[in-house]
Amino acid sequence: MDVRDYPQRSAHLLACLMLPLQSASSGSTPGAVFIKPRSALAYPLAIVRVFGRWGVKMPSYKALVAELHGLMRLYLMYHGPYSLSCRSERSPCDGEWSSKWTAYRLTAG
Repeated sequence: MDVRDYPQRSAHLLACLMLPLQSASSGSTPGAVFIKPRSALAYPLAIVRVFGRWGVKMPSYKALVAELHGLMRLYLMYHGPYSLSCRSERSPCDGEWSSKWTAYRLTAG
């Protein structure tokens, strides 16, 4: 089985699933534009939990977080830290600024 043979690949795919979820989903609190990073992490963890109940060996929480941090480092190396900054001459709206700040906070630790 692919999951048993390549657990690092499974962690990578689950971490890739989490990144678009954070920017595409809206928060439940009033005024929140995006969901919190830990809420986005709940989706891959739910997948791990369901497959774990079926007896399929899945990557651990630590492996998912490590893979996510690796993806964020790769993004910064490829695009640079200025890719997270606002490019418009006008002042950024709340949603635009908060999304970039959330991405920066994720990369900072």
